[in-house]
Amino acid sequence: MKPFEPAPHIICADGFRISIQAHSDLYCSYADDQCTQLTEVEIACKASEETKALPSDGFGGGFPDSSELSGCEVFGYSPIAAVKQILKNHGGVVENFEHLPKELQDPALDSNKAVADQWAVCLGFAI
Repeated sequence: MKPFEPAPHIICADGFRISIQAHSDLYCSYADDQCTQLTEVEIACKASEETKALPSDGFGGGFPDSSELSGCEVFGYSPIAAVKQILKNHGGVVENFEHLPKELQDPALDSNKAVADQWAVCLGFAI
């Protein structure tokens, strides 16, 4: 497996920021020994109602005050389905969609594509 390089944080349509990281050296799980199919990822975001059921590292943060993720909590082994739901709850991804793990690259979560698709339906042609 290639060396870990952190993915940039994801920004959702409502301004919500979340870090989603996937690597065998992190709090992630794979369906196979070759680490090709993720089942759980490590995320960092502000704790909320929707993160209550996720496993937490118990540190309540750990990001420097200067970090864009200051005040965020790390949630390891977060199921792919739960992370998809969090992204949907915040209107989908508007920045850094291409940096999501492939298991999360659902076109329904790409707000930019969804808006273009909605216009295409209304206008009768792709924009």
